[in-house]
Amino acid sequence: MLGSLLLVACTTGAGPREQLLGRWQSDREATLAKLENHPTLTEAQRSLFEEILGELVVEYTNDSVTSSLEGWCDTRPYEVVGEGPDYVDLRGRDLVTEETIKRRVWVKGDRMWIWIDHLRFHEYFVRLP
Repeated sequence: MLGSLLLVACTTGAGPREQLLGRWQSDREATLAKLENHPTLTEAQRSLFEEILGELVVEYTNDSVTSSLEGWCDTRPYEVVGEGPDYVDLRGRDLVTEETIKRRVWVKGDRMWIWIDHLRFHEYFVRLP
């Protein structure tokens, strides 16, 4: 029985909380592909996203996230408030409004994505070495 438990523990790999740790870069192509049929996105918004998507880099440590984009950098603490088989729920401060928010981050291997609530779409990321 103990051997079976050890085997299961060794083969399941890291959970989403551990997989989230590290550096991630915005995936321009994957995000734009999902925006192709966005029902409310204007052409001006789409053009802006085409210019900036792919530039953002985020780095998660055990208790903070650092976002950097073209010379701008911001580090904020976060708290894990939930976890599922392929996601982590985080509580932290919004970059724009400074309000406390809860955000779900999905992680699967070297892919990560977050829901941008006020814009109503997912931004996709790939793990950096």
